[in-house]
Amino acid sequence: KTEIAKVLKALRCLMKRSLPDSIAGAARAQAYSLAPVLRYHLRKTCTNLVQMLLALPVLAAFLLYHGRLAPAAVLVGLPLAVQFVFVLGLALFVSALTLHFRDIQSILGHLLHVWFFATPVLYAYADLGPRMKAILRFNPMTHVVVSYQQTLFEGRLDHWRGLGAA
Repeated sequence: KTEIAKVLKALRCLMKRSLPDSIAGAARAQAYSLAPVLRYHLRKTCTNLVQMLLALPVLAAFLLYHGRLAPAAVLVGLPLAVQFVFVLGLALFVSALTLHFRDIQSILGHLLHVWFFATPVLYAYADLGPRMKAILRFNPMTHVVVSYQQTLFEGRLDHWRGLGAA
């Protein structure tokens, strides 16, 4: 009976805590060891990489069906590798910041929303004016997205310097 009472007491304590509090608590508990945090973020980043790799053949099939699949599509691995390293590094950085500043958890969603619109995903980078291009060059994901667009849709990769800078 005492084992069941302990489990029920632990469940009650967990149910009282909100999710951000438990995430922050887990982050504080792992503050002295980087290995669990690195394993967690590496696993999450690799899972998303596999999902993207599984979606690429579908996109390639559509491009092939419409006659727009160019030989340069083979180079899609370059922006993919840059994106993987960038996302993993950013996840570790934000994780370290969240350890000390709990408000980052609530602010991060809003920042990612703004960052999405500051990246040329829904609009073509080539159609922008020189002033706007100069501003967007400070966004590292701009170079990754432009490299994806060039390799998959335009059949070329002229954005080497930007991709290297990202």
